[in-house]
Amino acid sequence: MKVNTLLYYISTGLITFFLVAGAFTYLSGSERIQVAFSNEMTDGYNAIGFPAWLIVPMAIMKLAGAFALWAPMVPKWLREWAYAGIFFNMFLAIG
Repeated sequence: MKVNTLLYYISTGLITFFLVAGAFTYLSGSERIQVAFSNEMTDGYNAIGFPAWLIVPMAIMKLAGAFALWAPMVPKWLREWAYAGIFFNMFLAIG
């Protein structure tokens, strides 16, 4: 196996792990997630102010993105869009 191929599978595996973990965190219904989506600031945790109904669709899109990275029957263009969506998700989470 080439080094580039190995690095690709390791990095894609890590990205998938973080996506699935984030989706399950959203779907767990934890109080911290509910507070983060509210307009309040609790315990120094800055709320993002998104509507609460957006939690489930965001979790579904994270799972769909993880699936699109690994499913062999997914067209190349869809996999590229999944990478783009994941990039923007992670990039905007930094701020």
